[in-house]
Amino acid sequence: MKKTVMIIGSSSFSGSWMAKVMLEKNFRVIGISRSRIKKKFNFINSKKYIFYKIDINKDFNKMTKLFNKYKPNIIVNFAAQSFVRTSWDSPLDWFKTNTLSSIKLVEYLKNKKYLKKFIQISTPEIYGNIKNFKRNGNYNPTTPYALSKLSFDLYLKMLVDKNNFPVIFVRSANVYGEGQQLYRIIPKAIIKIKKKEKFYLNDMGEVYRSFIHILDNSEFILNIIRKGKIGSAYHPSTKKLISLKKLLKIICNKFSSKYEKL
Repeated sequence: MKKTVMIIGSSSFSGSWMAKVMLEKNFRVIGISRSRIKKKFNFINSKKYIFYKIDINKDFNKMTKLFNKYKPNIIVNFAAQSFVRTSWDSPLDWFKTNTLSSIKLVEYLKNKKYLKKFIQISTPEIYGNIKNFKRNGNYNPTTPYALSKLSFDLYLKMLVDKNNFPVIFVRSANVYGEGQQLYRIIPKAIIKIKKKEKFYLNDMGEVYRSFIHILDNSEFILNIIRKGKIGSAYHPSTKKLISLKKLLKIICNKFSSKYEKL
């Protein structure tokens, strides 16, 4: 019998890739998101994909009806307000989605026997500095976004201890790939090169990051679903850090463009 997977936030960059990978692995996939993927960007070419346009903040009753209808064995939660910088402009919106509505969601699910795993897509931003990006690292959120995500993570941790809620945390570092939002550094750099426009780098580009391709990340999460331990946190990433300056030089080289001019 096929396992039923419900992906919340399925129209997001990472959520849509997760849906694609799981459909290819023959899961029964139910997608929930507050917006549809525009047709020209939709690469989920499967008639088996079931999608519902639902906002976690506004359509909670509709969502619970879907839980009762499909009784998902696995829920992968990508739903979040995720733009870090603008979380300073309207922190209440970030806490509403990432904390309050998310808590309401798991409170409804916590005693549902059909649910075997709840995969919470968290963020390494909760650790603050990249040096703390490791298992059992100290929490040091430095933005409203990071704090809103950590608040929900800590609530989930309490549910594990009190109710044996089957949560597993995933904190991926700097995912990139086809279909990514255009304000992210890799697609943004490519657009600037194509338009022959200048690209501004903070701190002279001496900011170091770890990157992982979206397909690798999706397959990593699939492996976590299959073998992950309840209550644990996993960090899809590589051990290699790269400066943004070096990253831009690699991209420039791919497009036969000179870094100095960009």
